[in-house]
Amino acid sequence: AMPVLVDLDPHSADVLVRALGSNAMSFSSIAELERYLTAFPAESVVVLAPSIGLAPSFEFAERMRVERPTLSVILIREQVDSMMLSDALRAGVRDVVARSDLDVRRAHERRAESPGRLGWSCGPA
Repeated sequence: AMPVLVDLDPHSADVLVRALGSNAMSFSSIAELERYLTAFPAESVVVLAPSIGLAPSFEFAERMRVERPTLSVILIREQVDSMMLSDALRAGVRDVVARSDLDVRRAHERRAESPGRLGWSCGPA
């Protein structure tokens, strides 16, 4: 299964799909995603971008917790604070990731893939 992204912003979606990995898919609405999940119920990870509001994100996560307990819902946010994190986890969200952490993670993965070309050593410190 591959990560499935929902993002209202096409430019942001392109960037996030690259960050999530080459096999990620993206949709521009939760309704579109739900039609896809009906056809492909085996998907296991849904990522909701910052363009999806917190209320619809939480509502979706709560519904999925009942309808599809094996589906992990992950939120990407511009900023993450402890209050939002606890609300999200209560709603059934699996994880909340700051967009900046995603960029850091992606840079780290790129570095690990090609240490020679970038001139960085990735061995143990």
